[in-house]
Amino acid sequence: RLVLFEESAARSLHAQSRLVRALERMQRPFDFVILDCPPRTEGVLAANALRATDTAVLVIEAGAFALQGAIRARALLEEKLRAEKQRAHADGEAGATDAFALRAVGTMFDKRARIARELLIGIHARFGSLLFDTAIRTSVRLREAAALGVTIQSLDPKGGAAQDFAALAAEVEAHA
Repeated sequence: RLVLFEESAARSLHAQSRLVRALERMQRPFDFVILDCPPRTEGVLAANALRATDTAVLVIEAGAFALQGAIRARALLEEKLRAEKQRAHADGEAGATDAFALRAVGTMFDKRARIARELLIGIHARFGSLLFDTAIRTSVRLREAAALGVTIQSLDPKGGAAQDFAALAAEVEAHA
């Protein structure tokens, strides 16, 4: 359905503002709205999420090629965030602001692997204060939860990954 939305929205006027307008019309205010987007920054889905956000989180895998990709992704994301906020401001969208924050979180971290520990140090060196303190550990249970379409908290609530996500949620709440 998202592919169909992307195709049809790309042909409509002000497609990049649809999510902002939908969130403004919501009856129940939420403390947080989390939008999980594909890693690509072009397209209507990403534009909608970036216009609606005040904080974007870059997910960085603790893998061999991930650090260089994350550095490039950071630059692209910062530019895209700036552009979307400027467009929103120019379009006179209610609540449009130039303020946004970029944060990062390390994932797929295996503390037993020396290379993963070294990569996490490298990620920390490049992203500094943008990086959340919590790193999400790798887990077979995470893959199982995704395959089953359930949360890690329901599949393995006492597991390390569930604990990591709880710690990350606490950090996100403190950041807000």
